[in-house]
This record gives sequence, C-alpha cells and structure tokens, in this order.
Amino acid sequence: MGFLDTGVRTRELDFDDITGLTTALGCAALTLRGSDKSIYGKLFERLMLGSVLTILGFQLVKAGAIKGKTKVFWLSDSTAARESDATVFIELGKLARFDIGFIGPGNSEISKDKLSRYERDLELDGATHTSKTFIVVDRLPQSGKTRKTAEKIGAEIVQMSLSYWPKELAIKIEKNYGIKHELCTMPEDKIGRYLEEQLKSIKVQEFLAGFSTDQLNGESELPDAEEEVEAES
Repeated sequence: MGFLDTGVRTRELDFDDITGLTTALGCAALTLRGSDKSIYGKLFERLMLGSVLTILGFQLVKAGAIKGKTKVFWLSDSTAARESDATVFIELGKLARFDIGFIGPGNSEISKDKLSRYERDLELDGATHTSKTFIVVDRLPQSGKTRKTAEKIGAEIVQMSLSYWPKELAIKIEKNYGIKHELCTMPEDKIGRYLEEQLKSIKVQEFLAGFSTDQLNGESELPDAEEEVEAES
C-alpha cells in the first residue's frame, strides 16, 4: 500500500500502518485548527465585549488603573480565582465581571462549578469591592436549570441570540447599578442604526493592543458545559 523511506532502509506499509499514520495526521490537523479557532474566538470576544462596554459609556483603561476614576473597564482579568473576560469598575466598592462564551444546542448547561467560582467580594487597589457577574452567551438551553443556578449566585445572563441584546445588558446594568443609558428606553426600530453609528467612532484596535497569540492562548474563556447543572431544592 506504500513505503516508508527512512534514508537507512525502506519499509513497506500495511493497512494498519496507513491507518495509524492517517489517524496521527488527522489529530495533528484538528489540534492546529482547534488552536486557531480558539485564538480567533478570543479575539472576537475581546472585540465584542470592548465594543459593547464602550457603547454603554465605559472607558477602556489598563488593568486595575482605577485611581480617581469611575465607569472604566479592562479586558482579561486574572486577579481572582476565576479569570474573567472583562472587569468594569463602576465606582468605589462596586465591580462588574463579564464572561462571554458560545453555547450551542449541543451544550446542555453551563457547569454549576464554572458559575459558582466567581467571588462576591474582590480586593483591588487596596480596597474591597462587591462584584456582580454578567455572563454573555449565545443562547440558553430550553431547560431552566442554568438560569436558576445563576439566580442563586446572583449572576446575570444575557443571550446574544436575542434581538438587540446590548439593550438587555444596559437594562440589567441599570437595575444593578442605577446607571441609566439611552438604550434602555430606545425603540427597537432605532437600535440598529444607533449601534452602527456608535461603532463608527470606536477604535477597536485598542481592544487588541499589546496582545500576542501566546498571551491569548493563556486567557480563559467560558468553557463548554462539561456537566449538567442539577437543580437544587
């Protein structure tokens, strides 16, 4: 079926040899494709979160640069046990942490363990801040277990599959922090044009500045569900 020439000797390959080689090559190809997909996904997540948080009135700063500031955010934060994709400093004592991910129909639930790893209180710049978790996902499964678990730990979930999800996020931020934004009351027929106009003035390259693929490989993302959340009584 073929030959393997090592430069020293030539060996004829049988069916088992060919099967082993093609399997190894296939695994290598999948590993490379998966790595590229992961990197592109993380870049996309940074662009998505950075853009929507800017539209909602928050300013991008270096991680932890909160002295004398309010309503600022930074992307990728590993200061706590569970790394987040974005952290928003609302004001002294108040933080919002964001995790963004894609959950398709085949992923039944967000793992309860992944949800519950976020701390309520975080130390930052020498002060303790109360933290709220916002999880932005593509869609939620039909069962209500994920939402119930999120409610029990005080997390907010926003579905990107819904029309004009930035408005829903703005409403949840207003509910939790009292920050009013024009999106909260904007008619849906005006939201699309509004978002387009806002995006024109955003320098999206700033969300990627200073990051290499090696650094991006080290960042965490909201993992696909590995276990189904059990509803607690």
